[in-house]
Amino acid sequence: MISLFLDTSSSNLNVGVLKNKELLKEKYIHFEKDLSKYALNEIKELLDNLNLKPNDIDNIYCVNGPGSFTGLRIGVTIAKTFAWGLNKDLYKVSSLFAMASSITNSDYIIPLIDARRNYVFAAIYDKSYNVVMEEKYISKDKLLNEVNKLNGTITYVATTNIDGFDVKIYEPDLNNLFKYLKDDKVKIILDKFLGKKEYDVIIRKRPYTAMCVDIFTKEEEKDGIKVTKYINNTGLKGKYLIYVSVNGTIYKTNKYVEF
Repeated sequence: MISLFLDTSSSNLNVGVLKNKELLKEKYIHFEKDLSKYALNEIKELLDNLNLKPNDIDNIYCVNGPGSFTGLRIGVTIAKTFAWGLNKDLYKVSSLFAMASSITNSDYIIPLIDARRNYVFAAIYDKSYNVVMEEKYISKDKLLNEVNKLNGTITYVATTNIDGFDVKIYEPDLNNLFKYLKDDKVKIILDKFLGKKEYDVIIRKRPYTAMCVDIFTKEEEKDGIKVTKYINNTGLKGKYLIYVSVNGTIYKTNKYVEF
């Protein structure tokens, strides 16, 4: 299984090729400008050095933020183009989790991205990369309040120095990233008075399909993404409010389905 990894979320381009989640070769290059001009060339050169053709890639992992809007747009566009053109699976990776995975000797790991005006994008992970604090846009003061609740060694990691924090500058560790990378766990919850049904959702990784969600009986198209929705309505009767659970966080959709 050959995987292409792409991260353009900062002024650094990180592109790597892995086989069965073991790194074969990577590039980590700083660009002050013209990232879009060089990114495709760097990917091609990396594949050429490994005697691989684009169609040899089985799946693509792309960092989707938070980070530089322009950089993210470049990376996501390249990844979608590869996935669409080659009919390959496409997976998203958090830039904060990617940074956290580069630290292997700390009780708590706090990846940071400078959001200016005394704010940062941040998350907190334990030494097994479990989430302690979800990714969020947070003031530095509030983040430090959260940090003060922790007991153990703490390491901040970022791609650049950030005022107020003693950060370790990020150096990718793709082997460790892929060791701990997890797929999103998504459930559909149908809820009505005195009755609740939960359904695991199969997330389709193709760029033209967001997910197969068993709710309705038709295809919708929104923002160029087709969403196919089905449900086995055996045992269901009445009107249900729809919730979506993503990695344990429940979201109310304010939509209903009736059987």
